[in-house]
Amino acid sequence: MDTKQITVTEALKFARHDFLNELQLILLYIDLDNKEEARKAILGATERQRSMAMLERLRMPSVEEWLNTFDWVHTEFSKRIECDIVAAADRAVDDRAVADYLETVVQSVAAVLNPLDDHELIIHVSATDSEWSIQMELEETVPVVCPAITGNLNIAITETADDGQWTFTISGR
Repeated sequence: MDTKQITVTEALKFARHDFLNELQLILLYIDLDNKEEARKAILGATERQRSMAMLERLRMPSVEEWLNTFDWVHTEFSKRIECDIVAAADRAVDDRAVADYLETVVQSVAAVLNPLDDHELIIHVSATDSEWSIQMELEETVPVVCPAITGNLNIAITETADDGQWTFTISGR
């Protein structure tokens, strides 16, 4: 995989920048005496942080890192993440291979999109103590075929592209 790795220093810099942008937006709403929009911005930021913090329960550190740095690596997308994760023991999967596979899928999708358009990628992460699933949805028809899986990852993959929506799901135990 030929993806640039983000250093800890870069990740902290990006996180600070994002946090300051959110604070400035909230301050703008307060200055405009728009308390309802300020409240929505605070609740939205809180929910995003809660979802990202919940990723630790997935017990797949490479996938967690990939999801946490997604916005900074893939600027062609805006990401919305939804998590429903129950804490579990360690997963019986090579999570670095899963993260690399997810990266390959996203790069394949990005290659066929119009770079001038906005693309919101919705990522649903769910897990119980025995199963996990990551689903990505894009409100566009994407003519992509999943790349071949190399190695024995012990995962299931589905991909659909119909009615103006692309959906990709990877899951395992």
